[in-house]
Amino acid sequence: MRTPLTIILGIAHKMEEKPDRWFREGLHLIKKNGQELLQLVNRVLDLAKLDAGMITVHLQQADLAAFLRVLAEMFRSYAESKNLAFELAFPESPVLMDFDSEKMKDIVSNLLSNAIKFSKPGGRVILKLKPYQAPQVAYRLSIMASGFRRINFPLFSTGSFRPMTPQPVRLAAQELDWT
Repeated sequence: MRTPLTIILGIAHKMEEKPDRWFREGLHLIKKNGQELLQLVNRVLDLAKLDAGMITVHLQQADLAAFLRVLAEMFRSYAESKNLAFELAFPESPVLMDFDSEKMKDIVSNLLSNAIKFSKPGGRVILKLKPYQAPQVAYRLSIMASGFRRINFPLFSTGSFRPMTPQPVRLAAQELDWT
């Protein structure tokens, strides 16, 4: 939150000193950074709601692998512009799950964007979805980037899920494995 505020305050100071020089550019930067700050505040409020158990989740059954493929492809040109290899590793067969597509999009987009932004040129970013053998855990979603620790999201099953049969699975956000 400090970065957008620092930019807003800095540009306001420049606009005050030399309004003719900085008005148009300053106004643009204030609007842009104000929007970024608003998004950050909204994320913090969403986290507080999540912690309090007050966030509404809109689950719908869909193929998570297909959803992630489409979402991830939007980041391919960004990764290539940063001279990064961009890899996807998903099962060939559909992965039917109950998930909130908007929240999944927000989480994965944020993590992919940061992985690409902070990776060094010549590195690689990998988004992987694979079956996971643990009680109640059906799949694991991993995001790996050069120079960063892998982020793992366990995807929990509802009831008696058998990974080889297409039954719905629910995303649990309570547990992240940062190894």
